[in-house]
Amino acid sequence: MIVAPHASQPRRPFTRAVIARFHIIAWLFGVALSLLLFIRDFIASQRAHGLSINGFAIWGRDFVNVFTSGRFVIEGRLTDLYDK
Repeated sequence: MIVAPHASQPRRPFTRAVIARFHIIAWLFGVALSLLLFIRDFIASQRAHGLSINGFAIWGRDFVNVFTSGRFVIEGRLTDLYDK
């Protein structure tokens, strides 16, 4: 009977190389999607000649909300967000 080399070892379906390749592809997809959305919003804001995106959203509004709420949590003033 002929036995293939390493036949006694269980086969692993995903090797480190496959997982590493998947991570690279996932990162590239995420970066490409982020750039696509940024460029689309940037072009739309250039048409409006201001800081708004198509007149609906202001650049940086999400950052301001997250930063402010984060500072309130750190300073123990989280109730100020909801009580006023």
